[in-house]
Amino acid sequence: MGTYEMQTSNEAAVPILLKEDVMQLLTTTLDHCYIINGEECRRQIRGIPMGISPSPQLANLYCYVVEREFVMRTPSSSWLNCRYLDDLFVVYPIPSEEEYGMSYATSSEGKDVVYVGICIYVKDGVTRTTLYDREEEYPFT
Repeated sequence: MGTYEMQTSNEAAVPILLKEDVMQLLTTTLDHCYIINGEECRRQIRGIPMGISPSPQLANLYCYVVEREFVMRTPSSSWLNCRYLDDLFVVYPIPSEEEYGMSYATSSEGKDVVYVGICIYVKDGVTRTTLYDREEEYPFT
C-alpha cells in the first residue's frame, strides 16, 4: 500500500487512505472472488458478488453517484426520492432510462408500487401504505 496521511482529531490520529490505495484494495478484492459450485471452484469475473464484505457499500456508492446526478438534473418541484441500497423509489414524472443513467422497472402500471416490503398506493387522493406480503403473490410451497 502507498502512504496515507494522518489527520489529528480530538488528539487522536485518524488514518486517511488515498484514492489510489482504496482503488488497489477494491481491485485486489474483486480480482480474488471465488465461489464453489458443486465440485468446481469458479472465479467471478463480472459484477460484484453479493456476499463479500464491501458489496453493500459499493452498491450504495454507485447508486449515490447515479442518484445525485439525477437529482442535480431534475427540477425540485413536487417530487420525492427515497433509496435503500439499490432500491430506489421516486415520485416524479418518469424520466427515460437515458436521463436516469440506468435501467429500472415499474410496478402495477401506476396503480400501486411495492418498495422494500411496503405497498404504496393512492386512495381518495391520499397516499397510503400497507405491508406487502410476497407469499400472497408468489405461492412458496
